[in-house]
Amino acid sequence: MADRVKINTESLLNIELPFIKVPYEQLRRLNKLCQKHIERDGAYLHTALDKSLTPTEARLADLDAIIARAAGLQVKLTDLHAQEASYVASSRARLDYLQHVADMATADDPRWREYTQGRLVRMTIDYLLRKNCVAAARLLAQETGLEALVDLALFDEMQRIEAGLARGSCAEGLQWCSENRSALKKIKSRLEFFLRLQEYIELIKQRKYMDAHAYARKWLVLWRDEHMQEIEHAMGLLACPVATTTCRLYQAMLAPEQWQVLRDEFRANCYALHSMAEQAPLVLTLQAGLTALKTPHCGHPGDIHVNCPVCRTQTLGTLAQRLPQAQHVNSTLVCRVTGRVMDDNNPPMVLPNGFVYSRDALQELAQNGDDGPITCPRTGAVFRLSQARKVFVT
Repeated sequence: MADRVKINTESLLNIELPFIKVPYEQLRRLNKLCQKHIERDGAYLHTALDKSLTPTEARLADLDAIIARAAGLQVKLTDLHAQEASYVASSRARLDYLQHVADMATADDPRWREYTQGRLVRMTIDYLLRKNCVAAARLLAQETGLEALVDLALFDEMQRIEAGLARGSCAEGLQWCSENRSALKKIKSRLEFFLRLQEYIELIKQRKYMDAHAYARKWLVLWRDEHMQEIEHAMGLLACPVATTTCRLYQAMLAPEQWQVLRDEFRANCYALHSMAEQAPLVLTLQAGLTALKTPHCGHPGDIHVNCPVCRTQTLGTLAQRLPQAQHVNSTLVCRVTGRVMDDNNPPMVLPNGFVYSRDALQELAQNGDDGPITCPRTGAVFRLSQARKVFVT
């Protein structure tokens, strides 16, 4: 069968888009950060050097500050260059990896099995990372040699920002928004506004009403065109008794659960920014496979098949319960006893009680010779092998 299965390379590469997108986005952001540092510190150094041309004692004293600023810029750019080299190496490794996929034509290519096994490991690592099992994911990546093909650095950064939100700090999240502002604007992200709103609410909780009012005038008004209603509700907190309010709207705004909402919003934005699905690819792949196998008979006590994953109600069958059923144009007869396909070499055989099994299954069930008694697995009725009749399906 494998030698007749052609690989749809174009569709496969489309599925692997996030695989390439992640290091590209990291490189893009790093490039903008480098440009920001060069423009800001470069402008300062240029201005300071112009002022230092006059050889006065005060100007000569400023040279120490100029040298320190230039040294600081050099350290920043050196660190960013090291990160850039890492992302470039990751991109090159991934492109080379996918080039092997593009060169394959059929599933009998030995590289196809290697690719599918590697993809399963990558999906498993991705699932572990999404569940915050970073240490286990890192260990699996190291043992399989796939560090360059998984997004450990991205999830390290996500974990750092989420840790900040978990301890009640928006600083890390706001810095991330600043570094990705243009890309976030394209996906119409609301994360930065919600972070600013949460900082305002924290000032309200601390009863720093003047600081909260000044913060709102400085930051929240920037979003008045898109979030005027939320800003009006937030300004109402200035007149709200924080500890004793019974207004459900204000209770929700002041609730500690808002930090979890921010973590979920940040993660959704990060996934969207890198063209990653919000649901783990491992889960999506399992659901697609289970849907392709699911029939109206799956899971019924009298129709459980030994090799059907959907029929295993204690494991994968639980995941398949709410999935739709596949529509098959052509059906394949599979023996419920052996799990093998029934065809010309292994034809279906019907017993007198109407139940159908494969010829191989009946021969395995037969006792005491070729015509030994056969016990029907479903009803317990006993028949001779010679009583079975071949079924012709039209």
